[in-house]
Amino acid sequence: MTILMVEIVPPVVISPSGGYNEVRPKNGSDFELAELASFIDDGSVELVYLRDGTLLVIDEDGKDKGLAYNEVATGLALLVLHRGDYIVGPALWCQEEQIK
Repeated sequence: MTILMVEIVPPVVISPSGGYNEVRPKNGSDFELAELASFIDDGSVELVYLRDGTLLVIDEDGKDKGLAYNEVATGLALLVLHRGDYIVGPALWCQEEQIK
């Protein structure tokens, strides 16, 4: 597996294609549950805490839905994922304090 160097700054939504879109909380400080779900195509929200104080918001059921492999998000989470695990579908990458 290749480790990717990513030059983007959270909060961003990372698509499986490798593209990303910068996003901001509607209230200016933290994301609400409905916002989180909208970034992952209204999926069930799962939080993946990364070692640098950021996290990924992903669809908990993404693999069951057959969503596409997300190489960039998997690369960001490589140190906290179980061996052989990976991330699928769109992922919101943000600071922990932006989730309340």
